[in-house]
Amino acid sequence: MFKNDLLNLLLDKYEKSKLSTNENKVNIRISVNVDNAAIFKTYRGNDAYKYRENMQSDVCILEDQGLVYCNRNCDELKSVYLNIEKIDDAFKFLKREKKTVLCKEYMLFINSIDYAKSEIASKYLLYILEELKQYKITAFPGEKELQCRINAIDEICHNKNEILLRNFSKKIFNDSKYFENKSSSYLSIFNKVGNIIFENFHELCSYYSIVKTPTFINVKGDIELYFSNGNIVNVNNFKQGIGVCITDINNIAKVSIQEKKIITIENYTTYLSFNEPGFVAIFLAGFHNKDKNDFLMRINQNNLDVDYYHFGDIDAGGIRIYNNLKSKTTLKFIMYKMDIATLEENKDNWQPLTLNDITNLNSSRGVDVNIDDIIEYMLNNNCKLEQEAIELYQTYIKS
Repeated sequence: MFKNDLLNLLLDKYEKSKLSTNENKVNIRISVNVDNAAIFKTYRGNDAYKYRENMQSDVCILEDQGLVYCNRNCDELKSVYLNIEKIDDAFKFLKREKKTVLCKEYMLFINSIDYAKSEIASKYLLYILEELKQYKITAFPGEKELQCRINAIDEICHNKNEILLRNFSKKIFNDSKYFENKSSSYLSIFNKVGNIIFENFHELCSYYSIVKTPTFINVKGDIELYFSNGNIVNVNNFKQGIGVCITDINNIAKVSIQEKKIITIENYTTYLSFNEPGFVAIFLAGFHNKDKNDFLMRINQNNLDVDYYHFGDIDAGGIRIYNNLKSKTTLKFIMYKMDIATLEENKDNWQPLTLNDITNLNSSRGVDVNIDDIIEYMLNNNCKLEQEAIELYQTYIKS
């Protein structure tokens, strides 16, 4: 009914104003301008004669109740104002609960929750509470929906082994497409309350080892893979190396390397073009996880005199991947061409930092003094450098 729609519109505007929280009541009027409001479109149209009489009658009902008052030009409506003195009656007329009451009730519900098991889930609940205190939330997920959301966040944060996106969605939501369909909601939650700003849903999933297709670890160089069934693969026979699926890592019993240096490379294009002598190159495809770590540990078990290097983008994401790799493997990785000298040598290929870059760079401070120097340089010079833009014609590390 038009009178209900109109009154709901006025109350929506009221609840978005400071009036609803008893602030600055003076000189604030809640109104709808008939000439501009979409709700009065048919009142102003060429066929207005079909609707105007009923619409005016509905407005008169609200006037008679004292819920609104109007500005007219003769009989034609110009503006409709909400009568603040009758605000409680307006809510009763619609059988609608005040936002302030709903927020207080929901705050009690949030405070009773004790099932969040991860830092992100706990921060998300605190974020909701803060929004409720300021009466900013107008839509409240029900208890079951919120519990499902918290459970999903916990499962994402605690996921260790690589899992396919649709399998993860089926496991958590009993619907293989639900998680991806709600991608914007979960990306928003993690970006609001987490320490990392993810550029997109794919990056969020990659960080927590949730993938659309199985990951392949690509290796090339003088390396031999010994499988549990007795087979041996000499990777050096393949110019661009081979790809080993994550699911096959457990079938590798031993890894033998003839070179003294291993380099993990962030981007696939750079991996393909990398041909520095003395290295075994590994493309790990994104963020590190338990399965990739198992492969590196197999290398480390049988090749104790090998040095480890990492080559990635000189940007917030590249630093985050390096820190993630270093902390999860406990191997002493050395940054390869990820320094101030490389930035200065490739100044023509710099790109400016985004707001997300600045946030993520600042959050990466304090992990390593050398990294802090690079971060400071990037922030001061508003620059970042993609790995593909770096020249690879010279040997960077001396044997």
